[in-house]
Amino acid sequence: MENLLGAVADRLLDLLRHADDRRPPVTRLASLAALAADLEAAGAALRLEPGAAPVGDEALLRAVDAVIQGSVRTLHPRFFNQNFAGADPIAVVGDWLGAALNTTMSTYEAAPVFTLVERALLGRLAALAGWPEHDGTMTPGGSMANLYGLHLARLRVDPEAAERGAAGGPRLCAFTSAHAHYSLPKAAALLGLGRRALRVVECDTAGRMRPDALAAAIADARGRGELPFFVNATAGTTVLGAFDPLPALADVCAREGLWLHVDGTFGASALLSPRQAWRMAGVERADSLAWNLHKMVGATQQCSAFLVRGTGLMRQAFAARAEYLFQPDKPNADLDTGDHTFLCGRRVDALKAWLVWRARGEAALAERIDHAVGLADACAARLAGDPRFALAAPPSWVNCCFWWVPPDLRPLDLGRADARERLHALAPAIKARMLAEGSTMIGYQPIAGGPNAFRLLFINPAVGEADVDAALGIVDRLGREVSGLMPGAPAPVLLARARHRRMRWKNGAGWTTEIARHPAGGEDFGWRVSVAEVDADADFSPFPGVDRTILVLDGAGMDLEVEGDAPARLVEGGPPHAFSGDRPARGRLVAGPTRDFNVMTRRGAFGQRVEVLPPGAPALLEREAGATWVVLAPEGGRSLGGVELAAGDAIRVDPGEGAPLRLVGGGRAILARIVEVEPGAGMEPARSA
Repeated sequence: MENLLGAVADRLLDLLRHADDRRPPVTRLASLAALAADLEAAGAALRLEPGAAPVGDEALLRAVDAVIQGSVRTLHPRFFNQNFAGADPIAVVGDWLGAALNTTMSTYEAAPVFTLVERALLGRLAALAGWPEHDGTMTPGGSMANLYGLHLARLRVDPEAAERGAAGGPRLCAFTSAHAHYSLPKAAALLGLGRRALRVVECDTAGRMRPDALAAAIADARGRGELPFFVNATAGTTVLGAFDPLPALADVCAREGLWLHVDGTFGASALLSPRQAWRMAGVERADSLAWNLHKMVGATQQCSAFLVRGTGLMRQAFAARAEYLFQPDKPNADLDTGDHTFLCGRRVDALKAWLVWRARGEAALAERIDHAVGLADACAARLAGDPRFALAAPPSWVNCCFWWVPPDLRPLDLGRADARERLHALAPAIKARMLAEGSTMIGYQPIAGGPNAFRLLFINPAVGEADVDAALGIVDRLGREVSGLMPGAPAPVLLARARHRRMRWKNGAGWTTEIARHPAGGEDFGWRVSVAEVDADADFSPFPGVDRTILVLDGAGMDLEVEGDAPARLVEGGPPHAFSGDRPARGRLVAGPTRDFNVMTRRGAFGQRVEVLPPGAPALLEREAGATWVVLAPEGGRSLGGVELAAGDAIRVDPGEGAPLRLVGGGRAILARIVEVEPGAGMEPARSA
């Protein structure tokens, strides 16, 4: 066992030491069956059978490796998917220490040091909120903290509910914004208020609750004989990063006698930074506050605080006075926390945040916040100036919400008939490929009824501008890959006149065949083709090994010659090629496209518009000998480097010292000069496969 523990510790430390390494994938997303198979292969089957025998240390260690390989690396600088990322290694150590000591926070005698640590941490958080007197507890997540706030508010207005229950009491009514966390309706249901008792208040265009709409909703509820009692204000909404206007909402609550709870699970950490604390102005007037330290402070999951302005309310709400735990005549009984919270067996969550605070210092925590906000602001400015993207919402906090815009929709006009539908479908298609290759993780969601938009969240302090560039580049590349395959996307146009319409395959006997159109009748334009290992099946089914992946543009002048004994098939969701002849083509790749052609196809350059940059502009790709490019000139013609082109003209360029060519809408460029224009050479259309 000692060797096993040491080996596991070495692996965990290795994860921390290489947390900032960009080379491993963020995720290796696999199917349920594949993950179960990995554990089975390790010798530790997933299913727990009755009477199962123990497995040895080596099998357990292999299982640990399988768990690591199958998990998402949330410490990776390209992980932008959730509003937690880049846990501080000190917090990880704190988690290990708390787990190793394995105690409960219910009584001082069971957790003397941890009780003091929790009191110190909650005291500092309350001081930052402007509350000289407070109650508080660490909770297993912000959802529980929001539930606590609603519960305390209900007991203040209806104290008999704790004994009587919801039935027979006043018709209570609570309020939250349209962008609030989904835990609020669940909390209303759990407390017996019912989801209908939670009214959704309109927000402004930035996602902030409108105080005038809140006042109107309160008046409307009173007019129906209901008793308004609670307002949930959000400081840092999940999607937009919006901060509700706390001073104005506090005015409404004070005037109407309502409890003001601030869900600051995401945004309360702004209080740590003198440059960002203005976002939380007004929190000092709130009645309760939820604050997740595992989001912006770098504590590990979960590390959530619930704070109440004033003292005594939590004991009134939760005390059960269990005699086997809370004896009033034992030493330090006044420090027991179990009767201040719903939970008994609470984890030691305060320790990891306290250790980070001590190790880094409060100034460093402020720097972490400022770095994240600065990155988000810089990213938003870049997105606003890049025609490949469009901001889906005003930037706020550490959130950037945006769309990748297909070239034919630029500049984006959401009033266009098909724009919303195409954008809505593009995000999940791009995300699917993103997860398949593991290059980055970025979430998406619709915003206020609009199409799906990507959401970049800047949480990890290891993220730099190069990571932002890489993430946006990945979205652009994957967007270009999927946009031509999406239903409803415009059919691609082959700009070079077709010279070859076959791929030549031969076996040892010299047998050849041609690719024919597949049964659907379309042309195989731009599909990726894989050539399998020798032992793969020849029926176009997926195979485990790929010898080489190439890109085929049927009709673009490319012949591909293979020989040997391996099948070829279309991947990326395309249908298999239909072959003339009496059997599928089998072979291995022996000759492929020239390098310049390959670069074009890999980067999605074929069929995109090309423009000439001013002389002296930096080249984005080294010169390539004999490069031939084709261009789809925009409708109405365009001048490229002084050469007038009409729609559909094809151009040929050679390396030179003239202006570099650049792909409009992304891609890489070469130094080149136009040497030949063939009017109307590229207008033969190709149907989508």
